Amino acid sequence: MRDADPAVRVSRISRLKGGSKSRTFRIWVDRFTNSFVLRLYDAGPMACRKEVDLLSTLSKSLPVPHVRFASMAVGGNVRPWAVFDYIDGLTFRQLERRGDVHEVGRAAGVVGEVLGAIGRHPVSEVGCSLKPLDLPLESLDRVGKSQLFNSRLGADLIEAIRRLLSRSQYDLAAITGKST
Repeated sequence: MRDADPAVRVSRISRLKGGSKSRTFRIWVDRFTNSFVLRLYDAGPMACRKEVDLLSTLSKSLPVPHVRFASMAVGGNVRPWAVFDYIDGLTFRQLERRGDVHEVGRAAGVVGEVLGAIGRHPVSEVGCSLKPLDLPLESLDRVGKSQLFNSRLGADLIEAIRRLLSRSQYDLAAITGKST
């Protein structure tokens, strides 16, 4: 931001929760009414590149945060970073905690629509080298090692997903040519 306007000054910053491989901050910049997200990628430049490319691809069909600036450069104390528009809202888990089943139902419908829209984008559209998932059950086992993932989804939901994927695993193996 400072490159675009040397007089830009961060007036406030607060750390956001989550992120096991990045540090994320909400920043307020004087002369702007909206705030931004600054993400520092501890996992390296490819993690930054993947997120920036993915958001760029999805922005063609979904309302995702606009990437304002990004740098994949590393060295010394410099980490890859990106600045996005901050979008205020609730997580699905926060919405669930409110206890309004109608709100949760409406939100679940929107989540389904969004997942469908994401699924219409082939991995090849994303500019970086994202690896397509092998078999979904293998992928669930891989990401299931994350404490953050487990805390967000909960054991019951993860087990339900595992059962669903197990039932369809053989169909997927026939389609992909990979055995379980």
